[in-house]
Amino acid sequence: MILVYVICKDIKEGRKVGFALLKNKLVACYNLWPIESACRWQSKIAKNKEAALLLKTVAKNYPSIEKLVKKCHSYQVPCIFSIKPDRIEKHYIQWLKTVTK
Repeated sequence: MILVYVICKDIKEGRKVGFALLKNKLVACYNLWPIESACRWQSKIAKNKEAALLLKTVAKNYPSIEKLVKKCHSYQVPCIFSIKPDRIEKHYIQWLKTVTK
């Protein structure tokens, strides 16, 4: 299992991305919440209200997830990366494997 973290421009875009991934069985589920961000972009500091998307999936799906996120995403350079948990409850991982490709 891996977690995939994606920042979206807003909740609407996060729902669109999350649902597309669910529909294609690339993720078992997602969590979405509003966040406030600040970053350097084109030599300036940008402050934004965005949305964080946390996806739960199997590692083999990461390339397809990255491809679909880039297709659905509005940013030139979307933040997307995976995190591998060091421990996972066994029944959860069994469920996750049954609902993803």
